[in-house]
Amino acid sequence: MIIKFMSNTYPIYRSHAIKELIFALQFREAFDKDSLEKLIQSERLKSELPNVEKINETSSLAGVEFRHFKDDEKIDWMLRVHGNFISVNCLDYEGWKKVWSHARQYLEWVVKSQQNSLEEIMLQYVDLFVYEGQLSEYSLTELFDEKAPYLTQKIKAAGPLWHINHGWFDQVEQFQARCLNILNINTAQMAESRALLTQIEHRGQIQFGESLTEVTSLFVSSDNHAPIDDIISYLHQNNKNIMLELLQPNMAKRLGLIASESRYD
Repeated sequence: MIIKFMSNTYPIYRSHAIKELIFALQFREAFDKDSLEKLIQSERLKSELPNVEKINETSSLAGVEFRHFKDDEKIDWMLRVHGNFISVNCLDYEGWKKVWSHARQYLEWVVKSQQNSLEEIMLQYVDLFVYEGQLSEYSLTELFDEKAPYLTQKIKAAGPLWHINHGWFDQVEQFQARCLNILNINTAQMAESRALLTQIEHRGQIQFGESLTEVTSLFVSSDNHAPIDDIISYLHQNNKNIMLELLQPNMAKRLGLIASESRYD
């Protein structure tokens, strides 16, 4: 069956809307200079992410960034270690399994070179959608389900320009943790055209009751599966569930959120 879409609203990359995907680990202590220097000297990291730069050298958020550029000189992957955070940014989404495989590898390489207690594991999506119709004819329901629990009556009556923030906790018994969800949605007119851009930014943060001291054990596989895979899989599915609640059904189908095969998977 071929699904036809007549809407003036579409995902920024047509086949998907993911501008950026961020994986992050938050530790109890900041990384010291010796730890950062050790990373800078890592040939394995530099072979994958060859552009290396120290950042915030004079502050408590001192760190290092490893970047990889595409042929068009735009960053597609970035690893940042600063303060008490490790983050991996994917800016060229090519499907969940491939992206998580790369991000997992970078996180594991850093974790195995450090000794620190882990407090949180995070996954953040930044999705972008474009509206190319007349602003006077803008309808929020071209993109969003009118019954979505995150949209207030005030927002529904606001017209094309609006901004809303939400935050809530879910208990996650399987990890003996809680998940902080932060959802920000805003619209803005693109400077280079009359088009309207809608950004949906969702971050899920698994917060443990007690810091994990044996962090490397998260990456130890049993039957080719490790605890880190379960946690990230939960955060990934959590984001999909929120997007399914938010989006108009035809848009969810267009993104493959309902179909058996999806660029989200």
